[in-house]
Amino acid sequence: MNKQQTWNLLAKVAQSKSAEAQTQLVKARQNLEEVAKSEKRLQDLYADYSARLQPGGPSCTMAEAKNLRGFIEHIETLHQSLIRNRIIAERAVQGATRVFTLCETHRARMEGLAERALRQEQKLLQAKENKQMDALGISQYIAARG
Repeated sequence: MNKQQTWNLLAKVAQSKSAEAQTQLVKARQNLEEVAKSEKRLQDLYADYSARLQPGGPSCTMAEAKNLRGFIEHIETLHQSLIRNRIIAERAVQGATRVFTLCETHRARMEGLAERALRQEQKLLQAKENKQMDALGISQYIAARG
């Protein structure tokens, strides 16, 4: 395996890692969106059930009011859990973003090095061809004189 093939292989590996990191970033963002949607639904439920307990709201029995308060407490507990999940999801997005950025930087570096190796190989090949053409020209000159 020559240098050019090695650099091309490293560039492909870097591209693959970058694609994996991008996939993880997309998944992390989707998870964060799902947590935000759940949090919104829970806030809507909280508002709905809190409104039922407000004076001037629909009248309910003492047992219904007690059940509503218990349900509201349960919603508050779930909300605290969702807040923790949102923080975890936000950190996952931040981490995935950092990994993706590093992978993209590495990919760009590997592609640049592969391109540079290709230019060097082409330059060496051109120099070799020039040398062969010079040698051929000299031998034709000598053959024509001799």
